[in-house]
Amino acid sequence: MGRLRVLSGRDVCRILMQQGFVEVRRKGSHVAMQRKSGAQTITAIVPDHKELKIGTLLSIIRQSGLARDLFEVPHAVKEPSPVYRVGRTRSKRLGTKRRHVPSKARWRCSRRRIAEAVATLGSG
Repeated sequence: MGRLRVLSGRDVCRILMQQGFVEVRRKGSHVAMQRKSGAQTITAIVPDHKELKIGTLLSIIRQSGLARDLFEVPHAVKEPSPVYRVGRTRSKRLGTKRRHVPSKARWRCSRRRIAEAVATLGSG
């Protein structure tokens, strides 16, 4: 299972419409989407928020009966990332919470490894 994307309510409604769901009603900031297949009707309630929380998105996936991979981050080729020096956090200065951001990024490996990483980036 991959990571779920950060989606808005409109994005989720767009994905559901592509899968055959229709907007039935709207009350406040919630949209009711339905798909009829034979005698069975599947209903999913989608909040029309700027950003849906993970639990809400999982609930919509469960209600709709769709595959989770429609809502996941597409797999991309991972590029080698630099190894950061352990440094002071800038969280207090930046006003962020509990996020460790090293003060300066420095390679903690040999010149040979740096050359290999640059060569792989250049050939890809």
